[in-house]
Amino acid sequence: MAMMLFVGSIVHGRPSLDTLHRRQACSIRHPWRSNPTCLAAQGDHPRKALIFDCDGVILESESLHLQAYNQAFDNFDVQYRWSVEEYDDLQNRVGGGKPKMHYYFGKHGYPKSLLGPAPVTQEHKNNLVDALQTRKTEVFQSYISSGQAEMRPGIERLMDEAISQKEALNLSLSICSASTKSSCLFVLNELVGQDRLRDFDVILAGDDVKNKKPSPDIYLKALDLLNERSSNALTPDSCIVIEDSLIGLQAA
Repeated sequence: MAMMLFVGSIVHGRPSLDTLHRRQACSIRHPWRSNPTCLAAQGDHPRKALIFDCDGVILESESLHLQAYNQAFDNFDVQYRWSVEEYDDLQNRVGGGKPKMHYYFGKHGYPKSLLGPAPVTQEHKNNLVDALQTRKTEVFQSYISSGQAEMRPGIERLMDEAISQKEALNLSLSICSASTKSSCLFVLNELVGQDRLRDFDVILAGDDVKNKKPSPDIYLKALDLLNERSSNALTPDSCIVIEDSLIGLQAA
């Protein structure tokens, strides 16, 4: 099992930073450095991996996702509006946007919309959820482009330290997000930037695996891909995963 760090979830619309700050003050700063004044040669360090979730970990975005879903519902004349509490509950139950909507609509009823009456067949249910997700992604990306999201405090420094010490610490870096590939890459390019992303060995999104979090599929695939790049195999217990939700922790 990977070592997991929990950095908070939505609290009144904003992620809690308390746990992140505490973790960064201790083991997360230099997770595998026994002597902070001296970097040993790469061969002295067993291979390790540091794996980031995206939304809620790299950037403060969960409240923007919630706003984007509700805007999409409004645009399609869907009757539902998610509260902060409802969305926080969904975040800790279901990974990925489409599965969230299918779960919620399955529990509360698939709604009528601009597409027509409440869907009955699975095909029509999928069409509704696909249309809502597409619109939600458009709205969310407009929020990102307009500068409404920023990297979480400390994450930029942590990434830069990890990148600067990759070779010395025999460290691999990865990002594993439950978001769609297009949304994930858009956010990462806008906020993290290409210069940093070039130093990440594997970047995966929800589209890259069959089963989303809390299934461990995305982390197992990341481990497999990282091991394809080196004869020095990584094991799950040599990885640190930084997550912000219960289903993310379960996946890790």
